[in-house]
Amino acid sequence: MDDDGDLILIRRFLARYKPVFPNYRKKAGGEELFRQGVLPGWNGTLPVSVFYGKDGRQAGHMLGEGTRDTYEAAIRTLLASGSN
Repeated sequence: MDDDGDLILIRRFLARYKPVFPNYRKKAGGEELFRQGVLPGWNGTLPVSVFYGKDGRQAGHMLGEGTRDTYEAAIRTLLASGSN
């Protein structure tokens, strides 16, 4: 999502669904600082999924593609650990 059309779509999505958590859009440059701020040790590999608990802290992550079963197992593990 790099152009003004994408920004319009993002704003529409946020206005429609009104997420209750902070949302950020990275500016050009500073990729390393951004990656380390999101997930220390992350080298920028996509896709990346970062899981957060109800307290807003990171509770887990997955790097690379995953199957539905993989995601469900990760979420079940997080819920069972009390990170919800």
